[in-house]
Amino acid sequence: MVDYYRMGGQEDGTWAADVMLRKRRPFEIDRNARNVVNKFVEVDAAYNKVTPSETLWFSTAALARVHQPGDKTFGLIEQIEGRPQVSFLDWDWSGEAYVGSTGPQQNETEAALHTALDIGPRLELNRKLELHPFAGAFAHYLTLNPNKVAGFTYVDQDLFTQYRYQHRYGWVLGSEVEYRPWLDTLLRGYVDAASNENLSTDYWGVRCAWYQLLGPMRTEVAYRWTRFLQDADRFNSFARQGVWAGLYLEHWINGKNRIEIGGQYRYDWPNSGNSYFLVLSWNFGQGRGYRDEGPHDTGFRELRSRRIPPAFNNTFQPGPPGATLP
Repeated sequence: MVDYYRMGGQEDGTWAADVMLRKRRPFEIDRNARNVVNKFVEVDAAYNKVTPSETLWFSTAALARVHQPGDKTFGLIEQIEGRPQVSFLDWDWSGEAYVGSTGPQQNETEAALHTALDIGPRLELNRKLELHPFAGAFAHYLTLNPNKVAGFTYVDQDLFTQYRYQHRYGWVLGSEVEYRPWLDTLLRGYVDAASNENLSTDYWGVRCAWYQLLGPMRTEVAYRWTRFLQDADRFNSFARQGVWAGLYLEHWINGKNRIEIGGQYRYDWPNSGNSYFLVLSWNFGQGRGYRDEGPHDTGFRELRSRRIPPAFNNTFQPGPPGATLP
């Protein structure tokens, strides 16, 4: 008897490695502020695991970036998605820690911490329609400040943005609706709002997205409109819009290993510009498929699982001629 998977391997979670080329601009940028553009290459290593009850999904990732001017950034990200069986409230928590070299000669070390929590019921209105209202909170800690950044020509947006500095904590309210007209089509709509540090409303907006599965390929097309309100940090209210499209192609090498290549392009207006990324991913686990990926981020789980090559835990091979069994 031969084991296809090593003993105990199917309880060990799923590892993943990514290589990404990215250019990004912050969507939440003031009309009068100087555009901040990041260009970098990033390498990630992640470990994903679902609990035996399949109600909690953990994702732990470490990353390293090398920016075009030479700045370097290192980060740790933890994400937990909870869908308890004994409660009707689902929740998502994320925590991020970054440290990097920056400054005119990349000789200064700065750091930042970010965390966010959302909680709310997930209501299945019918077989195709689902509603998820939520409330949450966010917080940022930054070692950089505007006076220090004024002397920089480049800074990682995870270490500092003017918007995050002016909104270091607050609340979030919103609702998400999902509609699945067909097994290979998913439509999502959002409405959300967030606060200033004095708990007054900072912005509100809407988003809509269309996700489509085409065999081994997934596509996405989305639109966002946000109204930033007049407050102590903003002389006048204004609206910003963005559209983006993404394409992802995956291939299962065998029952253990999956590679994926994909990319996304986004354009924001007015006075912002374009962002994009290209990513190559390698996921390897002991026959766990998509079990360790959170249900919100893993679209079309059932259909995609059918493309995993069939494999058996055990096989029998004939022994040598004349061999006898005890």
